[in-house]
Amino acid sequence: MPLFLSDEQYTVQDLVDRKATSSYYTSRDGVAVVREFVKSIGRRDGVVVMDPFLGSGVLLSSISDLIKPGKVVGIEINEEPCNLARRILTKLYTNVEVVCGDAFRVAWGYRPDIIVSNPPFVRWSLLDREYRRELLDLMGRLGYAEFISRGDPGLHILSFFLMDYVLRVGGYMILVMPASTFYTSQGSGLKRLLRVRYHVLGMVENGLDPSFSVGSGFKELILFLRKRDAGDAVPMRRP
Repeated sequence: MPLFLSDEQYTVQDLVDRKATSSYYTSRDGVAVVREFVKSIGRRDGVVVMDPFLGSGVLLSSISDLIKPGKVVGIEINEEPCNLARRILTKLYTNVEVVCGDAFRVAWGYRPDIIVSNPPFVRWSLLDREYRRELLDLMGRLGYAEFISRGDPGLHILSFFLMDYVLRVGGYMILVMPASTFYTSQGSGLKRLLRVRYHVLGMVENGLDPSFSVGSGFKELILFLRKRDAGDAVPMRRP
């Protein structure tokens, strides 16, 4: 089965408020990088593969020829892309669960072996005040408060914490992330978490275009991470 990626998966972005939910889907350049990282994962059969920020299913559909998962899970907050992703992914995989909803409210019970995602880069000021409070309270209860280095962490930072929480020990993440995560104070806590819990297997930038997301305009990187085993954890150093 060849790579599956349709133009409709990109044009559906026009039906949503792209700025409010950061609906900028991974470009074909980005897909090519993600595919190369997936190929280097040793075990790809029978695993649980998840994209908690699914969009129209670009990433999960584009790797369907490379994996034979036991289950595929996707979560998407925008209804039109979510329904399109469900329609596409159920044709490509045998066991698919696509949830149309907010990952921060419905994702916590899953335990994937592989996460492939382009999490939302939504500015903190654009989020509803009550929702911001809810998210920060949640992160505090789950033990991530010490990794939040500013009062305006950005949704991409909290998205990483969500994915860290659900990912199994020894599991892999392939993520499209803003490059600013790694050179601003906003991302300093996330960088500490990476040092403690992950092996960074790869990091790629786009030499032709700043972004790996269609229409975003932000400089982005694609990360390839493996979550450390319990005996392989690095001692925490306090800032």
